[in-house]
Amino acid sequence: MLKNQLKRLFCLGTAVCALTFGSQAAFASDGWGDTREQAIYLGLGASYSDTIQDYNDVDWYYHQNNSGSQKSAAVILQSPPNENYNLLVIQRDAQGYEYTTDLASSGNGGQEWMIFGINPGTKVWFKVYGNTTSDNDRYSNYKIELREH
Repeated sequence: MLKNQLKRLFCLGTAVCALTFGSQAAFASDGWGDTREQAIYLGLGASYSDTIQDYNDVDWYYHQNNSGSQKSAAVILQSPPNENYNLLVIQRDAQGYEYTTDLASSGNGGQEWMIFGINPGTKVWFKVYGNTTSDNDRYSNYKIELREH
């Protein structure tokens, strides 16, 4: 009898753990990279796919050139087919000056991109957000990619 109760308790504990961790994973992108201070590192040659959960959600990424030499890069944002997402690029050079570029909207399913130089010590942030309050879809991924150019 005690053995059966222990089996049931073990099964119940396993189910609770699975439901707890599984439900968190479904909403992993909300609360992930939502501010400039919480930006996710995007290395040269790397890409991420994620969703914009709702009209308040934004995703921030960053890259920093610590190599000691200038790099040339291209950032590419591919919106989902039925959504129009924007890309804001902020560069802060080694002296602390910031330069902002808000790329023009390219429409539903469009692609926005920019080629730029990254001087030594420069940090670059990339903000992905909906063009309007209705441009969000928790089930359709966008893709952001940073390529060496």
